[in-house]
Amino acid sequence: MNKSWKTVATFSTYQEADNKRKLLQEEGDCEVKVRRSDADGGIFRVKLYKPPVEKDKKRQKKKKNVN
Repeated sequence: MNKSWKTVATFSTYQEADNKRKLLQEEGDCEVKVRRSDADGGIFRVKLYKPPVEKDKKRQKKKKNVN
């Protein structure tokens, strides 16, 4: 299963993007990365991934009424 990363912010320097990444990491249960997204290397995007919440695996089966 592929992760669905969302762009949170765009910066012109790596230092600014890294500062934003550190702030988001402190908030909690998510993965954050900085990606260079320009051919010249002049744009840095901060991307965020929040893992999906696991659902309860127990499912109750419906009982059929047999008459």
